This record gives sequence, structure tokens and C-alpha cells, in this order.
Amino acid sequence: MIETTRIFLDKPPLVNSFSPLHNRTWVELRPGFRVMPYLMDHSCVDAFGFLVEADGKRVYYSGDFRAHGRRRQAFEWFLNDPPRDIDLLLMEGTMMGRDNAAFADEEAVGHGMLEVLRRHEDMACFLICSGQHIDRLCDAYWACKQAGRIFVIDIYTACILDVVASRFPSLPGIRTAKNIRVLTKGLTARAHYEKVAQNRGHFGASVRDIFRPETSIGMDDILKEPHRYFLKISNFSDLLKKLRQCGVIYSMWSGYLDDPKYRKIRQYPNVSFYEIHTSGHAVRDDLRRFAAGLKPKRLVPVHTERAADYGAVFDNVIVLQDGEELLL
Repeated sequence: MIETTRIFLDKPPLVNSFSPLHNRTWVELRPGFRVMPYLMDHSCVDAFGFLVEADGKRVYYSGDFRAHGRRRQAFEWFLNDPPRDIDLLLMEGTMMGRDNAAFADEEAVGHGMLEVLRRHEDMACFLICSGQHIDRLCDAYWACKQAGRIFVIDIYTACILDVVASRFPSLPGIRTAKNIRVLTKGLTARAHYEKVAQNRGHFGASVRDIFRPETSIGMDDILKEPHRYFLKISNFSDLLKKLRQCGVIYSMWSGYLDDPKYRKIRQYPNVSFYEIHTSGHAVRDDLRRFAAGLKPKRLVPVHTERAADYGAVFDNVIVLQDGEELLL
């Protein structure tokens, strides 16, 4: 996924050497220094927390995690057999000051999308979300199937799905899903195709699959029967100008709505705009369960704007400032 994204962003290939991580399998870095990854539920595929052992101490870094995604079972598996004797827990707290009241989990997001698709059954609907948020793309695909629509994605999203579906065959990919189409015409499609064509060795059979007649779709096809489609494409401003009415589902963090491009979309008179989103991070109750399961001797907040709130919720909290050291 990283390599694919770098190609589309015109960034050079990574020169690092990589080895795969395996859940609960030690990685020996040097004598007396080793790391064990723990698979977690998160909005990004293959998110891990890490147990670090060195100099007789055990530190656990939570990474980003949650317990309300499509892989929520990973959270329960972790708590059923967590690492023990943790000297220090570095735990994220993105959601310390907010919750998922509107959409509690990914299933709720899928049902929210389906409700919008059915409410606007006579018009096109668009999705704004990260092209790497596989859970969210699966939500959209499920909603499409239930509503009898076709899921239209751009070439970049198609390549990301193809990469992930090659490892997880149960996920919708352009080779296996019957109601997925790839937008292959227009300015954005042309720019995306240039990246793919220049890197055929990386994309392999994806190039051919994207342009199969049964997979490819153009703007003219969409405009003939817009109500048949749910579109997750990079740039749809030209389409908005040609549609009488449409629905737009925004499915990312609300803070990004300040971006001028999203403000502009909301101002279109023909757009019905909906926020349907759940966080990629654990809510406070799940943070409590996480800390209680590990029972660390000390806990340091990371990745949070509410570090000062930790002391009222967790035991043995130490709040560090950037650059400050803590001796174990």
C-alpha cells in the first residue's frame, strides 16, 4: 500500500529493506533486545502494537487501535491473553475527549450509508473517504449491494483494493466483485493511468483488469443513469455541475471539513450533504479495558490532546513533554 501510494504521489521508491511482521512472533534486533508485534483493530490494515524487551524491562506501545471495527475480534483476542509484567505502557488517547455517539461502529456506518442511498434512490450519491480506509470501502461496497447499486471507484482506489484483496481474498477487489466499476475516463483518470502505465512492473495484472470492458466505466455512462451508482472518486466537481440533485456522504474526521474543497461541495445547491463516520481510535471505555488488561506499572499518554485527563481515569500516569526522558 505504501509503495502504491508513493507512485501516485510521484515520490521515489523506498530504499529500505522490509521483512513481514507476524502476530505474536518475536523479532530479535540484537542480543537482549527484541520486539513482539500484536495485531490490533484499526482503520488502517495490519495495525500492530509492540512489546519491547530490553535491559530486563518490558515496554508496550499501543499504536493506534480501536474495538469497534471490522476486526474488533483482534481487540478481544488481545485482552484474553495480553502481555504481562509491563513496566511502561505508552497508550494512545485520540478519543479521550469525544465519542462515537452518532455511529458507534463500522456496521453503523454501513447502515447509515445504505439509508442515504435508499433515501436518494433516484439520484447519484458520492463518497468522500480515504482510499486506504479498507473498512470504509467495505462499508460502501456492502451498502451498494444492499441498495442494488454499482460502486464506482477511481484508479488509485482500485489499485489499493487490488493490493489488499490479493492478500485477503474475502475483500472486494476488481477481479472478484461483480458490482464494482473503475472510472477510466476524464482528467483524474488520465493522470492516474499515467502513473500505472509507467509502473507496470509494480501493478502487474491490475492494469489489464482495470480496463476490462466489464470493469471500466466513463462519465457519459454515469450521466445516463446516475441513480445506479455510488461513487468514490478523487474529483467529482465536474459531475456535480451536471447533476440535477445528488447525495454526498462525508466519511472522515470532522476537522477536515474546514478544507476549502469540502466547504465548496457543501455550498452546491444540488447537494444533500451527510456526515457518516466512526473513528479509527478506541473510545474511553475501551481505553480503560486496554489499560486494565495490561496492568502496567506506569502509563504514559501518547497521540492525544487530552493527556491531562488520563490521571482521572487511569492509575500510575506520568505525563511527559516532548523530548523529556523517563528512566525505567
